[in-house]
Amino acid sequence: MIPRRRRVPREEFSSLLRSIPARVIGGNWYTAHIYPPAPNRQGKISVIISSKIASGVKRNIIRRRIYDAIGSLAPSYGVVLFFVKTNPSSAQELSAAITKISQEIRKLL
Repeated sequence: MIPRRRRVPREEFSSLLRSIPARVIGGNWYTAHIYPPAPNRQGKISVIISSKIASGVKRNIIRRRIYDAIGSLAPSYGVVLFFVKTNPSSAQELSAAITKISQEIRKLL
């Protein structure tokens, strides 16, 4: 089940970026900032994905695949996605990115 997405207020988002060291992973078409659980975020793991994917359908597919890869604990994570433009050049690049992001999230469990 995919948890309902909560819009993060700009002030909360910018303080999040300043306050916690993130693990940053990426490829040629995306960057993911993975923030560990913190009390100021109700103990949730936050993932901010800056990618070059324009379509809302593709964003939802990525979100769903990340949750599927994380497993049954997914509803306890906050996943915040921010998108830029254009697409990964292949389905393999997309799968590799989702696998990499999911592995990093699992390390924080």
